Amino acid sequence: MLNKLLYDVYDYKVLPSFVNSRFFMVHVTDYILLLLQKFSSSMWAEDDFEWSSGPCLESSTEPTDGKTYTMYHGTSREAAKKIKANGFSQSSGGMLGRGVYVSRDLKKASRYPLELPEHERVVLKLRVNVGRVKKIDYQGHPMQKTWHTEHGYDTAWVPRNCGMVKSGLEEDCVWDPKHITITDTIYQQAGASGGTSVERKSRHRQSGLDLSNRKVVVKNADMSVEMQLDSVECATQAMEMYNIEKDIAAYIKKTFDKKYNPAWHCIVGRNFGSYVSPDKDHFIYFYLGHFAILLFKTTDTT
Repeated sequence: MLNKLLYDVYDYKVLPSFVNSRFFMVHVTDYILLLLQKFSSSMWAEDDFEWSSGPCLESSTEPTDGKTYTMYHGTSREAAKKIKANGFSQSSGGMLGRGVYVSRDLKKASRYPLELPEHERVVLKLRVNVGRVKKIDYQGHPMQKTWHTEHGYDTAWVPRNCGMVKSGLEEDCVWDPKHITITDTIYQQAGASGGTSVERKSRHRQSGLDLSNRKVVVKNADMSVEMQLDSVECATQAMEMYNIEKDIAAYIKKTFDKKYNPAWHCIVGRNFGSYVSPDKDHFIYFYLGHFAILLFKTTDTT
């Protein structure tokens, strides 16, 4: 039996498929997937999220003084154990001088340590109170290494694509380790079918349901990394609250409508097919545990 759930928050009914010149086609039968696009096998994503770990700010947006944001720090598994036991310590030096180097971009954090193979790396998910922030956006900036010692700033922020970092990705240096709280640990593991499987261990549980063995495999995505993380986080929260696919789909749809504006659509199930036309940069298809989840946004052109 085809288990197809395309849930609309406005009138709670199954919607028709959308057809136009640009389309994605997804067909799942016993988890055999035919895709028009193949997702990169080096993708890191998160499973089993803590629901309110701090606001996510797009890595291209300048942080606001005094705010607390979700950030990431890449390290080795052994170092991660020490950090969780004893807290962060300032690095002795670096591009921005002393401090703790973090990023709002999970892709950036997952590259470190550079000398280690990917499966030996760990990404720590953090809550960071940025305090007073100074933007450092070019090499040789007069405050590049004196932003705290001489000027009293708490965080140095390097915007993406400013020429400071070879990768072009956003970076932050936090002076005081006490401004940083670890919320989760993300482990990279070998995935199946060209995807990436990631096991994540959380410091917090919001229900008695043990999700430690639930893994996420992102099969295809056309959206920002931050939004992909929100997608998996939202789906995990929905599965903690509901057991029925249509209720899971409704929760995800309504959450994304509220956070990213309508109109989002969500399909959740074990076997389903769909033919959809999402907006650019607003599409993801992933497995979470035993469920496949298709989430996308469409703009009403009528």
